[in-house]
Amino acid sequence: MNYLRTYCNLIRKAQSRKVPECYTEKHHIFPKSIFGNNNKIIKLTAREHYIAHALLEKVCLKRYGDKHPYTIKMRHAFWRMNHFTNQNFYVNSTLYETLRQRIADRVRERCSGKKLSPQHIENVRQTKLMYEYLIKDPSGVEYKTDSLRRFCEENHLHCGVMCYVVNGKRNHYKGWTGKIIGRIEK
Repeated sequence: MNYLRTYCNLIRKAQSRKVPECYTEKHHIFPKSIFGNNNKIIKLTAREHYIAHALLEKVCLKRYGDKHPYTIKMRHAFWRMNHFTNQNFYVNSTLYETLRQRIADRVRERCSGKKLSPQHIENVRQTKLMYEYLIKDPSGVEYKTDSLRRFCEENHLHCGVMCYVVNGKRNHYKGWTGKIIGRIEK
């Protein structure tokens, strides 16, 4: 069987029709894991998406062999589709489509048109804590800020690593040191 031809036919069919009214998933025609970022994206039904990944795995297996990195990447993508529910049961394209549709319906049902109560908004506002930071650059100049993220962006620093520094889990980052000097209630 020519898996690449079947894959191309599936993609051409999906490109030539209107976007279906049912649940759809975005699919990179040229997989990002192999070809890098690209905007060749198409909307497929869940079943078509499942079949497309099954075909891509077969194409790579036939073309590159079992141990080639492309084959491994496509096998992993297909395996994730089969195990997205973390259950140990058989999944085929029809089951995959049904499960994805039910999950999408449930999320849509829970999230659509939901307004937060003023009490809930106030509770969230009270739980948000702001801190004031004292940060020293490598030459010893001190800075005070209440937004570590903004400070890191302005000074081209990695915010996650600076969080470790100000929380005492790291001594410095690129010569920068820092600590939390106070808590601000907002």
